[in-house]
Amino acid sequence: MADQVGQGPAAASGLTAAGPAVYYRSGQAMHKPGTPRRRTPVPATPPARLATPPAAPPPAAARRSADPLAALLGEEVVLDTAGPIVYLGRLAAVLPTGFWLEDADVHDRADGHATKELYLREARALGIRAARLRVFVVRDAVISVSRLADIIVD
Repeated sequence: MADQVGQGPAAASGLTAAGPAVYYRSGQAMHKPGTPRRRTPVPATPPARLATPPAAPPPAAARRSADPLAALLGEEVVLDTAGPIVYLGRLAAVLPTGFWLEDADVHDRADGHATKELYLREARALGIRAARLRVFVVRDAVISVSRLADIIVD
């Protein structure tokens, strides 16, 4: 693009003598040598808008405390289902999709003679007989979560 001396907005309005002389070269506003400069330069094009950066995720401690079950992490828990199955183990992780239990046992009332309540009382008195190192329980299958220590033994 060729130099366009005096062809800026001020020259077009006929006010070149009243304001600083500005000429445009390669799309940039420049002052003519020997003329007073403005405090803020006149941009040839509007500045590009910057996109707002996404918000940072909350710290790990805040994510854990958002779920009330996070207080049970590391404790022996009972995950009860609507069916004949009950899960016992140490709560290792609470996820939006489910629970990770370690040193766990899965008891199916249909496979044994003990009811859920009788099995839970025995587990409270004698401890969990772990049959699995880890087990993942889908959150939708669980209807209640309690600490094993909260089971009442008569």
